Amino acid sequence: MKLFKQLMFVLIAVQSMFSATGCSILGMGIGAIKDTKEIEKIKKYGVPDDRTASLSLKENHPIQIFLKNGERQEGLFVKLMNQKVGEDSQASIVWHDMSTGQQVSTPYKDIKRIITIQYEQDKWRVLEEAETIKGSSRIEISLKDGQLLQGRFLKQMEEQVGNGNLTTIEWYDVANKQQMSTQVEDIEGIIAFENERDNWVGLEEAATIKGNSHIEIFLKDGQILQGRFLKQLEQQVGIETVQTIVWYDEANTRQVSTHVADIAGIVVKQKRNQKWKGLGIGIVIDAVLTAVILKNGLELDIISLNGLSFDIAFGF
Repeated sequence: MKLFKQLMFVLIAVQSMFSATGCSILGMGIGAIKDTKEIEKIKKYGVPDDRTASLSLKENHPIQIFLKNGERQEGLFVKLMNQKVGEDSQASIVWHDMSTGQQVSTPYKDIKRIITIQYEQDKWRVLEEAETIKGSSRIEISLKDGQLLQGRFLKQMEEQVGNGNLTTIEWYDVANKQQMSTQVEDIEGIIAFENERDNWVGLEEAATIKGNSHIEIFLKDGQILQGRFLKQLEQQVGIETVQTIVWYDEANTRQVSTHVADIAGIVVKQKRNQKWKGLGIGIVIDAVLTAVILKNGLELDIISLNGLSFDIAFGF
């Protein structure tokens, strides 16, 4: 009985402190839910626009130099200088090329933009690398004509047009619920906000998805379907072999079969933080302890013992 009272003392004391401060185990659980938010990694492609570019040049600070001819240079800032070219004075930036170990001078007249690199996410990649963006990632596309487009990335496509190749970014316009195609040659830059937890699955890998996984299916017509993956099937239809994804539509409580030929890609939604379970347990404990206090009462008689000790009396 003594051990039981001691245990109840600890539990009730904790609950009382929560109650006295206007907090609760429930409140702690809600605070923990913040950890379940998607973890996004920012990646940048092409040339940065004026909204994201920054310039605060300090010696040995990493920089990226975007040239007017489309090239880019990376290194450590050294200094700014004026050089005498004939009768004219030419302003240049001097920087250290880490790949060659040499100092390089680049004339201002050849530069389109310079940005400083504080963190890895500040660095811009070449636009040709946009094909590596994770499917379903939120993206912002800055066009050369000044427009800003927003949506979710699907894929980058390249097709033969005449004697040349046409490269496009396929993306989903969430606001207007339609699939869009934008030519890469019209794009100034792209910012991708990639969710690190979720995986974009190529259709040839769909058979490897774990059964009952939460998925988002991006159709070529722009629709996004959500449910739980069941299996991938191959069916013989006449002389053709048709592949389908079989999944469970939780919203309409039915099994659905979707042709792989109609799918742009699939995102596997990873399980979120298990602190939801802790929240549920916290709610139960919260309710039980509150009921005990209301039923039995809790009387605190504070006595002085070097100013630190307390005498607790229970109403059992």
